[in-house]
Amino acid sequence: ESDSLLQASPLTLPFIEKEMDACLLANTLNFAQDPHQILREAHRVLKDDGWIFITLFNLMSPLLFKSKLGDFKFRQYATWRVIDWLSLLNFDVIAEQRLSIKQEKSTLCSPLTVIIAQKRTYPLTLNPEKARSKMPAFLEPASAFKEIRTE
Repeated sequence: ESDSLLQASPLTLPFIEKEMDACLLANTLNFAQDPHQILREAHRVLKDDGWIFITLFNLMSPLLFKSKLGDFKFRQYATWRVIDWLSLLNFDVIAEQRLSIKQEKSTLCSPLTVIIAQKRTYPLTLNPEKARSKMPAFLEPASAFKEIRTE
């Protein structure tokens, strides 16, 4: 039995496309120079319907006014921003929750936020029938004049 340890840059993962069932990014985005590329790489290696688990430092935590942890610089991202990035990459956010270190319920000022998302197999497409919405008559000049002539 041999134990192996793989060390690689999160910006260029050494895995085949659609090979992994899940990715865990434990505060990875907080310390990354290019968090978008890390999410793109995770998307690339995840199988269809694969899972991504992300932990972030909560913006409202006591770390609000810090820019370094020890020797490491970090950035804080709003949860809604990371969820927006995930939606652009075709992920469905299944859950988002603040975690507390204590056994109490999670609070607004909890230090960590967890996001769980699943890669969509099929992208969302517009239904052409629903995409054609009727413009209100008062915004269409030609039909507005027709209504005035008939009255």
